[in-house]
Amino acid sequence: MLQLRFILPFAIMASGLTVGYLLKLRLGECGQRSSRLTRVGLIWVDPLNVCLALWGQEITDVRMAGLPITGLAIALLASFPAYLWVRSRQVPSKRAGVLVSTSMFSNLGPTFGTFLCFVLAGERGFATAALFTIYFYPTFFTLGLLVGRRYGSDGQQVNAWRYMLDTMKDPASRNPVLSVFVGLALSFWAPERPEFLAAVPDISVPGATFLYLVAIGMTLDLSKVAKYWRHSVGVGLVKFVYTPAIGLALGWLWVALGPDDPIYRQVIFIQACMPVAIFALILANLFDLSRNMANTIWLLTNGFAIVLSPLILVAARALGQ
Repeated sequence: MLQLRFILPFAIMASGLTVGYLLKLRLGECGQRSSRLTRVGLIWVDPLNVCLALWGQEITDVRMAGLPITGLAIALLASFPAYLWVRSRQVPSKRAGVLVSTSMFSNLGPTFGTFLCFVLAGERGFATAALFTIYFYPTFFTLGLLVGRRYGSDGQQVNAWRYMLDTMKDPASRNPVLSVFVGLALSFWAPERPEFLAAVPDISVPGATFLYLVAIGMTLDLSKVAKYWRHSVGVGLVKFVYTPAIGLALGWLWVALGPDDPIYRQVIFIQACMPVAIFALILANLFDLSRNMANTIWLLTNGFAIVLSPLILVAARALGQ
């Protein structure tokens, strides 16, 4: 049963991508269909999962506020080797921005990191991972836009505050953020969660992940992989060697100074092993960075992480023993 749990994320993510890509081959251009599927997950399914998971937890230790700070520290440290590389090698600006942003932003949400935490530790892992990711949106709308503006072509300017407000008007962006605060409010002040709701995330979390991966598979473009594979290997070394080491160190330190509970060490490690986030592609589009390079790095790092996911879960489980 335990081995099946570790194979589950690989099966769900690989099958989702495959189904989506086959639909693209069958139906042709699927951009609008992919967008509709993604919005269903972001507006309805994910917020429900987050609210239910947080509602079911007893959040009593104020030191848990250190989780998003830990996530921010890992993101900043992840960008450091990319920044040094582009400075020392005088990488062209459009490619430099992609290397820095893909190193900084990782796929922490229900499409990968939070889902693996759910597979490992159920809704408690899911809720802890949701707290870890609180830093992501503020960081993207500040440091992320600064990186895009720094390396973007033609001196393009984007008003970060206006862009954030416009983005938050969209329920697909707003609802996942609000669900964290609603879930925390339910945990602190609402009556105990009804027992019959406890089983909902067991179905809805894997279902949402499969939905997202089908949507992503519908838009996959494999034509540029050969051109940018070396850059993908470089970012992959950051994502799968450098940041996991940082995650291990910070996880042990965090548990030593904070709650004596291995779940935090496990969640920090899993999230530190995650591939490139889709938001790095948004920056490339927004600031006219190298889009094909960003797409290739995203595709290859996420593909490799899917294959690696059973090993990540085995290592995370060992951290709890």
